Amino acid sequence: MAIKFSDRVFGSNVSSDIIKEFKRLSGGGLSGIETLPLESRNPTFEKYLGDRTTFARMWTAVNTYTSGSNPEETSKNSVYIVNENRENSYDVNPNEEIGETVYKSQLSNNPYLKPPAGITSISSKTEGSLGVLKRTSVDFIVHNKRDFEDIFLPFFLRPGARVCLDFGWSDEKSISLYNPTDQIKNKDLKMQHFDKFIYGGVDDDGKEIIGFLNNPSNKGLVNTIMGDVVNYDAKLNTLGSFECSLEVISRNTSLLDKEISEENGLKYVFTNLESLFLSIFSILFINYFFFF
Repeated sequence: MAIKFSDRVFGSNVSSDIIKEFKRLSGGGLSGIETLPLESRNPTFEKYLGDRTTFARMWTAVNTYTSGSNPEETSKNSVYIVNENRENSYDVNPNEEIGETVYKSQLSNNPYLKPPAGITSISSKTEGSLGVLKRTSVDFIVHNKRDFEDIFLPFFLRPGARVCLDFGWSDEKSISLYNPTDQIKNKDLKMQHFDKFIYGGVDDDGKEIIGFLNNPSNKGLVNTIMGDVVNYDAKLNTLGSFECSLEVISRNTSLLDKEISEENGLKYVFTNLESLFLSIFSILFINYFFFF
């Protein structure tokens, strides 16, 4: 179910699924209360929150082509993923080619048997009066110097780099994350198909797409954020690893991706705002001229 502007401004009713979840969690307790003090205590409700663990993944994609050639003939997409668990520290990790898309593996040069890079923490918060922007900070560590120079410096630790983050809770129903290479392969460079796949929408045939985040099996357990890097930092620790952090601001999908037309009323909203700004400017100018 899509979020409306009125829900952002005036609030909306709590979903029935959320109410059922809270009722189910609040109805539990501990067993063995009336037995001996040293007896074990076990939770009596069906799902114990302490049994769940968090997961996180970060990836980016780059389109390259040979200089001086036809981009349509030599164009190739490269995907870099952190916390994908594809790399093996004790073996050679070749790049995986999937059609015109290449998964760029880490540890391609690993003489010291270093482990692959990993995410250590993620924090996210909403900003703005309507909470339409999300600022997310990611801390990760890179152990391999070659990977730091060839992958993370040029494609992650760069202002304006487009990065996608997937994080949330693991659950007993085993969430199946999407494969980034499948979303990049044979798709347009503007990533419009990926936006519809994540957030939902309408396909070219007019059929409604539920979206990965709106799927009942993923709702409340997974969050996907795609945004631009606005700040980053990297330092070398005593073990020779690079402790890195970057800050991502999500795109304003609620407004920037909305078509401005007469049907949805946004055209009149911006027209009224423009008239309001002109009126305020006129009043300030008259007051300034009158008093001075």
